Amino acid sequence: MRATVSVWSGGEKRRRLLVRLKNLLQFLLVFSFFPSITWGQVVDVEIGDTFFSPKNLTVQPGTTVRWTHMGALLHTTTADDGSWNSGTLSNGQTFQFAFNQLGVFRYFCTFHGLPGGVGQSGIVTVCTVAKGDLNGSGGLSGADIVLLINCTFNQNGTGTVGGDCNLCYADVNCTGNLSGADIVALIAATFNEAPFPC
Repeated sequence: MRATVSVWSGGEKRRRLLVRLKNLLQFLLVFSFFPSITWGQVVDVEIGDTFFSPKNLTVQPGTTVRWTHMGALLHTTTADDGSWNSGTLSNGQTFQFAFNQLGVFRYFCTFHGLPGGVGQSGIVTVCTVAKGDLNGSGGLSGADIVLLINCTFNQNGTGTVGGDCNLCYADVNCTGNLSGADIVALIAATFNEAPFPC
């Protein structure tokens, strides 16, 4: 039996290593361009006796939100627009809804709230853009801050935003509307690299 020894020159080792590294980077790069693929991601919301926690949530399309009743009173999770209704839930029960459409979805408990954010209510915002990147540059900058200031002070009376001021990326503190707190959060994130509060 004869043993074969393969000897690579230093240049050949380097080339093979670079090819492997390139293939790995291509693999990782392909998957980094698909942030909306959540692979069945489930996000939990607690139903308390007078609240939803978190009250406001931002998710990507395809995410399932699971509400879990943790209180003593009866509750529901009911969309303002009627797109879902959990029915009456008691302690320990859950309800799930898959968010496949982009948009802002307000909801409430029929026993302790009303449509429009009254009482026990919450908001699920579904979007694919980067939070705070108002100018679409792919990063945060002073230009985003200027645009957010304009968006915040040019809202209509309903608290919704027109033009290029989409809540998906302008509502950086996830309250469902724009305020000075969004501007402060964006400044902190831009210059101090602080995370957004939600």
